[in-house]
Amino acid sequence: MSLAILVGVLFGLATVAAVLARFVARKLDLFSYQSTFLAGMIFFYYGPMVLIPLTPEFRSVYQSDGSGWTTLAIAVVIFISVYLFFGRLGSSAAWFGRLLPKLDGPVNQPALLTVIATTAASGLFFFGVSFTPGAVGLLDVFLLTLIPNFMSFALGLAVVLLVRQPRNPAWWALAGALFVVGAVVSMSISTDRRFLMGVLLVIPWALYYAWLRYRPAGPTLIVGGLGVFATMTVVLAYTNLRHNIEFQGDVVGNRLAQVQQMISRSPFTQENFTAVFAQDTPLMTLYYIENVPDAVAYQPLHGLIFFFTNPIPRVLWPDKPLAMGIQMMQEVNAPSNLGTGIIGHGWVEAGWLGVLYYAAFFGFLMCAIDRTIRERAGNPYFIILMGCSMANILALPRGETALFLVLNLYGLVAVAGVTWLTFKLFAPLLRSAGEFNFGPPPETDPADEPDRPDEDDADDVSRLQTDPAPLQDQTSGRLG
Repeated sequence: MSLAILVGVLFGLATVAAVLARFVARKLDLFSYQSTFLAGMIFFYYGPMVLIPLTPEFRSVYQSDGSGWTTLAIAVVIFISVYLFFGRLGSSAAWFGRLLPKLDGPVNQPALLTVIATTAASGLFFFGVSFTPGAVGLLDVFLLTLIPNFMSFALGLAVVLLVRQPRNPAWWALAGALFVVGAVVSMSISTDRRFLMGVLLVIPWALYYAWLRYRPAGPTLIVGGLGVFATMTVVLAYTNLRHNIEFQGDVVGNRLAQVQQMISRSPFTQENFTAVFAQDTPLMTLYYIENVPDAVAYQPLHGLIFFFTNPIPRVLWPDKPLAMGIQMMQEVNAPSNLGTGIIGHGWVEAGWLGVLYYAAFFGFLMCAIDRTIRERAGNPYFIILMGCSMANILALPRGETALFLVLNLYGLVAVAGVTWLTFKLFAPLLRSAGEFNFGPPPETDPADEPDRPDEDDADDVSRLQTDPAPLQDQTSGRLG
């Protein structure tokens, strides 16, 4: 157990230091899939590996006998080492970008407003017409994955307009309205914090790629830190009411009333901090380390099978594989779904070999996506698309990893599809105004400028966009 504490402390501090150092050296974007995944490792593994052994009163549905702590510590070291090695391979995988939608479209006010309208309307349509809050049918679960993505995407594009013209009250009103609606809708479809966090996190993500990415490291860290702090404050406040949420009657009206109660109570309580930060992911991983294969059988390639069979209705395949968290919930008689941990997923599939291939796959995937993001940093549609579901990326280390990948894929395809259709249907309107460069706002008052930047602005933008060149030349898979 002492080794687990040591690993948690050292790897937690080393990860923070390495990410900040690489960001300051402009070798890693502060907001990226790589940094978000590593933040999830701190949140769900490193921190709890220190907290749980040092807190005897910590209780979970599974109480370890203590035999697996050393194995877990070694598994974490091996996992992150393999993850970083394959991250370097992902950073050089130029071909990977061809697997992601380009979403090339005109970048101007008419185009952004039209896409905001169609995607927000899609999310509200699915919520108001097709989705039944509290239901668990296949269609309901499918829509559950789409609605927050649509709302986050629309909000992210509104932030792009706001950064472009920060003195325009219309953009403040638009972004504020989309934030309120997106937050209420996300809280109305599920008690899961990830849906609300998806709406919250898209704001600093959009601010970063529209503005902060091209600013000095100090101000970027301050503004980015404030954004993350604000997000965590809302999540802590939401913890006050999420277990009292019901999905009957007027769910929106009930949620608004509960939000008023939430605002009146302090979010910074010991109970809320424990609920948010005292994650039991290491214990869930220990369940498999200490019980596989003697009491629990191996399930080879379960994550891969679950990913590809998820769209099949259970009514057509009653024995379709269950999510690993559901299986554990049934085995330990827990009241709700459990997060088995990304290392736990690998262990129950193939022991040490499973830990290795989970680390290799996600190391490659996170950094390959980041490479494509850097290559398309001037495309707001693609950038916001990739950032509208970051809560699922943050939660990957917790598990259910295959399910979170499914949620991301469904959301990405749906939002990209509606955006592409908008480009096709409204092409003449969308190209009716001159385009502007996506990036830092012009030095002059943008409210007084035409949509097309003048020559000086274009030169400034070009110069600023060449500053972070090391991000394109260096691998983001190696930290330190």
